[in-house]
Amino acid sequence: MTLADSCEQYQWNPIDSGASHSQLAGTLAALVLTVTVVLLSTSPRRPNRTFALIQFLASLFSLTYAAYLFSLIAGLQDCRQAWRLLMVAADGLGVGVLGIFGGLSWLVIARGDVEDAVNRFTTTIGFIVAGFVIIDLSATAHDFRVRILTPEEIPDWVGVALIVHIALAAAAFVAVAVSRRSIRPNGMRSVRAAAVSTLVCTIVGGLSMDAIMKNTGDGDAPSWINVVALLVAVVPGTVAAIIHLYALPTRGAREYILGRHSVRQFPLQAKNADSIEKGPGEPKAAGATKSRVPRRNR
Repeated sequence: MTLADSCEQYQWNPIDSGASHSQLAGTLAALVLTVTVVLLSTSPRRPNRTFALIQFLASLFSLTYAAYLFSLIAGLQDCRQAWRLLMVAADGLGVGVLGIFGGLSWLVIARGDVEDAVNRFTTTIGFIVAGFVIIDLSATAHDFRVRILTPEEIPDWVGVALIVHIALAAAAFVAVAVSRRSIRPNGMRSVRAAAVSTLVCTIVGGLSMDAIMKNTGDGDAPSWINVVALLVAVVPGTVAAIIHLYALPTRGAREYILGRHSVRQFPLQAKNADSIEKGPGEPKAAGATKSRVPRRNR
């Protein structure tokens, strides 16, 4: 089967777009790596860049693997197999982009001289990107089930499961958006949860990719492979997107990250910074503030 015979019956060819998508994911990964190196090379006065670094490192891992998957798709000769891998690669690309905007949001919050309007704008962009990621993953899975697979290749309950998934994702999206004003400022736990969700999504995609490559012949695959490809296309990415929404900075996050967080999470750095501000000759205790008058030379 030639490439033209394999793809002429479908409206879109993922093999032709695999190279461009691989370049996109690789470029984003390179930008994230550059920003990470710059942040690690500089020494801020306060250790308030940890939130952004955690997001960027997880995003770097996801985008790098997505670039590899898209390059693998570009070398395939069968569109059906390429579609299965496409859904896995789209997961990694979408979650990686979410990590970029999440890290940028915390990086803006770490700047104490940035106005609140900029903070709200970056958070709004994060919500828009998360919505696009959820919609894109769901639409890709729907097109694969309807246009690529035949009714004999996929169980009927998968279509119902996709509808339920979309409803639950929409409800979770609205719930997070509404509850942001009432929850306490986000801390390290939410950022770590977002980073872990990105890593888990990438690892699950890698395992499913290995199963797809081993159990797929000339476009034909067992029905359970199609089920795995569809579930991996929507479930991990959607869950990671909702967790990333919760990890975006909320009201009071700036005071948390610039004040209490620096002292509790980094007591050694805070102590050193305090000693530098006081100077080597100043007393450590508050009560020991007795001034010394130098003797006059006689």
